[in-house]
Amino acid sequence: PVVMALEEDRFRIVPASGVYLEELPLASREFRSLPLAGPRLVRSPMPSDPVEKTKALSLGLRGYDIGARPTLWQPWDAAARAEALAHARPLATLAARHPTQRAALDAAVAKTGLQASGLVYIPMITFREDWVALLDAAKGDVVGYAPLDGF
Repeated sequence: PVVMALEEDRFRIVPASGVYLEELPLASREFRSLPLAGPRLVRSPMPSDPVEKTKALSLGLRGYDIGARPTLWQPWDAAARAEALAHARPLATLAARHPTQRAALDAAVAKTGLQASGLVYIPMITFREDWVALLDAAKGDVVGYAPLDGF
């Protein structure tokens, strides 16, 4: 994976082969090359311009969701954290939906070093399994992951 992109209410894990490479030279300077040391955390908002929105929908039908488009990548900053927190869900909801996987969730929470009450989650779209990203409920930072279906 080269990118973990926040697409409004979910994270998308994008492998190098899934990046819309035609846009790489057109991206912001910091996003013109793919990272070699693991995925970069970015925000990928849906364009508001009607022409760009139509392009995003068309490319999405071809398999290039907004998280796979370098020209839409934005830094993981205060705006990204605020958007993530606005769409995050309470961890208690996840625990209630997966009572038989409580041990996996408890282990993931323990790895964060935070209390469960201080965490929220956002579902992740990966290319293999169901996962969720755990976020610090106060700061909006991604602090861990759990192998559970967040949808």
